[in-house]
Amino acid sequence: MAGTTYGITFSRRLRDEGRYEEAVSEADQAARRDPSDPEPIYDRAAALYCLGRFEESVSAFARAIEVERTANLMEEAVLDDDLFETLRKWAEAEPARCRDILGRYAQLLPQGTHKADVAKWLKHIESDPRRK
Repeated sequence: MAGTTYGITFSRRLRDEGRYEEAVSEADQAARRDPSDPEPIYDRAAALYCLGRFEESVSAFARAIEVERTANLMEEAVLDDDLFETLRKWAEAEPARCRDILGRYAQLLPQGTHKADVAKWLKHIESDPRRK
């Protein structure tokens, strides 16, 4: 398969090496080669997360989820967990918008496994005295 080595994408390898911008670029190239494969889109989302570009990362996760619905190639739990983690970090970084940010979880994954976690993190973020 183009863009991979022993089951690990080049984008993933670059990300593991801390070369996040290059990982985004490689993921974009891989996605152009095979737009029906959700993995490069996921790789892009993961690299953007590492760069702290949470809003862009969530958009890429949303696209990966959309493509995955047809492709059925990825482990659903991975997308679910990583989307939630990205939304959580973004909400912590922007506590004034935490309800809107974490609310995107149910929009993107209505059957997701982290609905209770969303409520817990909302309470945690909104009750943190350092965030007021």
